[in-house]
Amino acid sequence: MGKSLSAQLLQAGLVSKKQANKAKHEQYKKKKKKGGKHKAVSESTQHAQKALAAEKEQARQLNRQQKLQKEQKELMAQIGQMIGSAKMKIGKGDQAYNFADNNKIRKIYVTEPLRDQLSKGQVAIVKHKEQYEIVPAEVARKIAKRNAEAVLVLNESQQKNDPDDPYAEFPVPDDLDW
Repeated sequence: MGKSLSAQLLQAGLVSKKQANKAKHEQYKKKKKKGGKHKAVSESTQHAQKALAAEKEQARQLNRQQKLQKEQKELMAQIGQMIGSAKMKIGKGDQAYNFADNNKIRKIYVTEPLRDQLSKGQVAIVKHKEQYEIVPAEVARKIAKRNAEAVLVLNESQQKNDPDDPYAEFPVPDDLDW
């Protein structure tokens, strides 16, 4: 095997040993400063790295979406459990109670006492799996915290006494039917 260039120059007497050592030291410092051998990153490697990063981001998005779906499913299960344990039996009512669901007017038949409770805000109408159920107001508020769209009718009692109300001395009768 041939000698290095510095060894050949030294043997020929063109450089001194001190100069050769100095040049060798400079090369070492230069190599160390650059972090060793610097390999040029090819275009195909860059494309592969970009594709891998995009694939990782897509996987993160998919995991996030699956996590949201799982949480939504758990919320629906909780709501279903709360409705199942607290729903009231409607029975065969003779009074129609109209309410809005997705810009459509729906009708549910209830008894007279249940209708009064609905109007006073003591009970509420909720929707779960395309079924309408009547639950106590406290349960409806808990359901509304989890999913506000599930509670269709929850009348809040509005017994605020406004001092400037000109009709304050004329209360609405309880037996008023619309």
